[in-house]
Amino acid sequence: MLITGTPAQPLSHRRVSDGKFCGTSTSLIESEIGVGPQAFIVSQTADWKVPVHFHQQFQFQVIVGGGGSLGSHRLSHGSVHWTSPQSAYGPITSGKDGLCYITLRVLSDRGVWYLPESRSAMNSSVPKEHKLGSMPDGSFGVKQNTLLPLRADGLGAWLLRAEKDESLSFQERPTRSGRFYVVLQGSFSFSGQLLPKLSCLYWSVPDEQPILTALNDGSEVVIAQFPDHAMDHSVPIEIVKQAHMLSGGAIKSPNGNE
Repeated sequence: MLITGTPAQPLSHRRVSDGKFCGTSTSLIESEIGVGPQAFIVSQTADWKVPVHFHQQFQFQVIVGGGGSLGSHRLSHGSVHWTSPQSAYGPITSGKDGLCYITLRVLSDRGVWYLPESRSAMNSSVPKEHKLGSMPDGSFGVKQNTLLPLRADGLGAWLLRAEKDESLSFQERPTRSGRFYVVLQGSFSFSGQLLPKLSCLYWSVPDEQPILTALNDGSEVVIAQFPDHAMDHSVPIEIVKQAHMLSGGAIKSPNGNE
């Protein structure tokens, strides 16, 4: 499977101000809940604090603009945050220039569960983890940087740089759950398609690598690879409906029933 999404052709764009989050959400890739991949840009208003919360699917967040903090950890250009289902994290605090990040999931999810009021929706038997990876010191100009080291289950994240007309060279095997390519700087072409800044490519083609060619000097892309087992995760429709009550909007189960 391969799917692309660009900010020039968003699937939807909405402004949110509900007392917990203030900013905008722009959908790049969308699928039926629990069936396929999802990618959206979140632009968080300056000097805003999103409370501690969790989600129901495996997730990456890639920092693509502004700055801020996750708990006591600084967030900056190219930082990646990985979370497993029901793993609480936060607060996310935006700086004076706001904070922009792209959320990535191999299985689409809806809603958000804030703590402590949503603790009843957590299952103590579900393994929980979250990790933050950032650019190492002295990495300017390096062609490939590791943000999260590759694990045996396939989880990993990297930042690659390329000059104009240079094709990316990345040889790690894609996992069964796939990976996202997120354009941080510049632009790339892929199979004749333009991928400008903040575009996404979801790739889950076994034993093949996509060929991305830089169209500008200093073009950058983050590769966020999900572990093999991420594709096997399922969320009961009863939990999905709880998300509907918290986030609003029509929520349907994978079989189309509300």
